[in-house]
Amino acid sequence: LTTADHDQLAPQGIGAGRGSAIAVWTDGRVADGQADIYAQKIDFAPWLSTLDSLRFGARAVNSISVDTIVITNTGPVPLKITDIRRPPVGNAYTDFRILTTLSFPITLAPDSSKRVAISFTPTNSGDRGTQIRINSNFSVDPVIIPLTGYGANPKISTLQMFIFGPARVGSLIDTVIENIVRNTGTGPLLLSELSMSGEHP
Repeated sequence: LTTADHDQLAPQGIGAGRGSAIAVWTDGRVADGQADIYAQKIDFAPWLSTLDSLRFGARAVNSISVDTIVITNTGPVPLKITDIRRPPVGNAYTDFRILTTLSFPITLAPDSSKRVAISFTPTNSGDRGTQIRINSNFSVDPVIIPLTGYGANPKISTLQMFIFGPARVGSLIDTVIENIVRNTGTGPLLLSELSMSGEHP
């Protein structure tokens, strides 16, 4: 766009490296009334690339999980990050924390990245969620990354007794015991070992 006097005509463009171009046109704004050739280099803005969302999945209530957001400048000019925060939004924003110490502004050169560690500690069972907001000189401001997780509170429930009944000494009774172990809580229950114990294991 131009607001200069007289005519600006016949624009042409040529690439000038990644994210840049040179525009050339004839311009009639000169004092002698004769058109002249004008040119201007146009640089593309920085480009912030990161996750669309960060999902922690199911985690035991009060346990701590850590994952990482990687922020990359995929544009041709420096990216200036002025703020990264977890605002008080969502049903469980205090369950999520930014662990990385940040000092603003953060300037990322083209093709460089910044890693930000995020922790999730569910304080209750069920769906947990909030977001991370990144402010920068990127054209989309702020960039919002949803954070989600699930608070799991598994509970083990077992049979108190199972009676096989009388059997001949040395004979085999092959029996399927239904519901010997059940998860009566919320979220996955991980069984790590099953063993026999007692007077005659």
